[in-house]
Amino acid sequence: MAASSATSPDTEIALDVPSGRVRIEVSNRHGGPVHLGLQVFDSDSGALAALIPMRMEAGESRRINGLPCPGAIRIVPLVTPAGARLNFRVEACAAMYAGLRDLARVIGLEGAKRPARSRATLATPRWLDPAPTLKTGTKISVIIPTRDRLDLLKQAIATAFDAAQWPDRELVVVDNGSVEADTLAYLKGLDARSDAIVVRDGGDFNFSRLINSGTSAATGDVFVLLNNDVIGGDPRWLGRLAAWAMKRGIGAAGALLTYPDGTIQHAGIKVGVHGLTDHVMTRHRVKGPYTERARRIDAVTGACLATSRKVFEALGGFEENFAVEMSDVDYCLRAERAGLINVFEPAARLGHLESQSRGAPSPRVLEDRAEFIRVWGERLLKGAR
Repeated sequence: MAASSATSPDTEIALDVPSGRVRIEVSNRHGGPVHLGLQVFDSDSGALAALIPMRMEAGESRRINGLPCPGAIRIVPLVTPAGARLNFRVEACAAMYAGLRDLARVIGLEGAKRPARSRATLATPRWLDPAPTLKTGTKISVIIPTRDRLDLLKQAIATAFDAAQWPDRELVVVDNGSVEADTLAYLKGLDARSDAIVVRDGGDFNFSRLINSGTSAATGDVFVLLNNDVIGGDPRWLGRLAAWAMKRGIGAAGALLTYPDGTIQHAGIKVGVHGLTDHVMTRHRVKGPYTERARRIDAVTGACLATSRKVFEALGGFEENFAVEMSDVDYCLRAERAGLINVFEPAARLGHLESQSRGAPSPRVLEDRAEFIRVWGERLLKGAR
């Protein structure tokens, strides 16, 4: 048995325990409630092994079984208010499935009884009527942030924008400090097109800021955010997605994205799974009702997200406190809080290479996740809807 305690949100606790599964006991010794984001890291690789949000009342203790522990781990508690005292105890735990059930209860997912990516953990679908028809004359602005990687950008524009069938559309490319000569020449040529705008933003990478810069220059009724590593498919995808975005009561609409091998990369996002979020049916084959009918979903990925100008402006755009991750889910949850719903439309299907233009994961990723827990912890505890 190993025991440790934390006295501030900045304390890192090294816990030398056997590999396998562990049981962690957390006690709130603060005089009031705290909001804790329990982050478990692999001390060897630095990879995030688990992330669990929870709210604890004064004096409350909680036991979490079955957390992954590939070796020695460290725990970074994130609490409100600052200075809250938390005690931790850790021991080896071999009961994997019992641990997952306990973990499910902690984060509000009573039905999660199998390991990750099990069909038993899929969000309950809420089927929607067939997609509405987009009104003629509706202008669609496709916004693509990029930095160099001309090969990806040209492919995305040619297959997803130029090949799209909707006539009234514009392309907005947000250049985040490209330096390669071929890229700069290509962007200069884009700027000369009547249906394209190039916005220059040379600051540090902040996906939310780049999106906000692009939408500020856009003139469309609908904003369609698109990664530069997306590959277009059916040319009707753009109109189908925009039709949902323009429908009254919709916050954001997302497409079916697939990996190059044809398996699913994105079919909507569930909130509260594994302590944070997860994509529905990742690495599953494209078949069955989840990929045949439009449905309500917690959130959709910013790699391909459509939203109306009216909703985007009412929500205040993307939150720039989320620089690398979570801004898309944050946007969808703010839409949900405003009484809107988010939609996954499988008839809009594209390929996605996923993060091909970004380098190694930034430490900012963990900051974004911690901020997301701070802002949306109560919503995470409610789980997928």
